[in-house]
Amino acid sequence: MAKSPRALVTLLSILFFLAPVGFAREGAGAEDGGRALCPVCRVHEGETKVESVVASAEFEGQWYGFCSEGCRDTFLHAPVSYLPPVFPRPAPAFAVLGLDGSEVSSESYRGKVLLVDFWATWCPPCVKDLPSLTRLHERYADDGLVVVSISIDEGEDAERKVAKMVKRRKARHPVFLDATTSAWVDYQVRVVPTQFLVDRAGQIVAQWSGKVELEAVEAEIVRLLGVEDG
Repeated sequence: MAKSPRALVTLLSILFFLAPVGFAREGAGAEDGGRALCPVCRVHEGETKVESVVASAEFEGQWYGFCSEGCRDTFLHAPVSYLPPVFPRPAPAFAVLGLDGSEVSSESYRGKVLLVDFWATWCPPCVKDLPSLTRLHERYADDGLVVVSISIDEGEDAERKVAKMVKRRKARHPVFLDATTSAWVDYQVRVVPTQFLVDRAGQIVAQWSGKVELEAVEAEIVRLLGVEDG
């Protein structure tokens, strides 16, 4: 039975709670020849070592090597998701639902530095980071930072589960439901947690996936805001 895109993200996140994968201003490409850094393993497993090329594929005039046919097929399903990100690039607009049922648009944060955190209640690293994200939000709020966490939980009880987790973890920064799946799809999220740092001009300038190191995230926030580490 075919899995929905959201279910695929769920499965991949469960399988790959491994090394952190961060992209801050620069990305790393694969090596040419009989060995390469598999683009799919780089994203899902935090892999940094080259491997023997078992399969290859072309995308936009560039050939990529993969450690397995399965990785190649995964790549071809959504190639851009597995390429080193380009910075800066426009941040997709989004509309999400607050836990009170109200709709909130990314336009509400125009002119702010925005950290967009995609998470889920079934994702242990995501849940663990909620209090730390609140601290970041509160520490740099006066400098223009807003941290928003967008849950990809689905089902009739999604709102209840998210609200319960927010209360348990004492998260006080804005937390939303991506009820229509549009935000995480538009941001091409392949695994949670995934976080995007958006500057005041609405450009994505850094991103992190997997087991995120919040110290690295804070360092980028400090650099972007031009303030001293709080």
